[in-house]
Amino acid sequence: MPTYLKVTAWWGGQAGSLLFWAWLLALFTSAVTLRKWDRDLEFLPWVIVVSSITLTFFLGMNIFFENPFTRFWVVNGEVAPSMFAPSASAIVFTPQDGRGLNPLLRHPGMVIHPPMLYLGFVSFVIPYAFAIAALITGRTDDRWIRITRRWTLWAWLFLSLGLVLGGRWAYDVLGWGGYWGWDPVEIAAFMPWLTGTAFLHSVMIQEKRGLLKHWNMILIILT
Repeated sequence: MPTYLKVTAWWGGQAGSLLFWAWLLALFTSAVTLRKWDRDLEFLPWVIVVSSITLTFFLGMNIFFENPFTRFWVVNGEVAPSMFAPSASAIVFTPQDGRGLNPLLRHPGMVIHPPMLYLGFVSFVIPYAFAIAALITGRTDDRWIRITRRWTLWAWLFLSLGLVLGGRWAYDVLGWGGYWGWDPVEIAAFMPWLTGTAFLHSVMIQEKRGLLKHWNMILIILT
């Protein structure tokens, strides 16, 4: 298998995808904290709290349900999954030839499409965290919108690129056979894009006229 596909195996399964998602969220939260620490002291503590709660959810999924560090052990002639050796006599199970990456995922789109979607999803967490911070502090004017404008634009751009690249990939794969299909996989990315697009347009009205404050909160929370 080519090296680039071995790298994509990180997000090729559910456990790795959740780990990648958590890693991006930790990275973005750290970036916001370091950049905004001395300028947005009113919002930032709550932004860190909201982002940390979100991060804890994904780490909890990794730890308790989809652990990417789980190994397979041979215990009394049977293979058992566990992160640590279940007994002193357990031996690591090493298959002679692994199954490798799913054949449907062996495509150049695997390199770009999933990361673009994850970048879009995770980037929207930052405006969401600032929106919750604005609600908690009672500062529901357009300040939090101005602070997160770039995050919102980049999130929307990444999500848009992910959808377009996913459509091109789906056209090449026989299992899909078309650019678009109304199935849960594609709708899961399309719905945040719709609400994110509505949010991008709606916040301009709030900035110019001071309207739609509650509606913008609803849109970013839904996104």
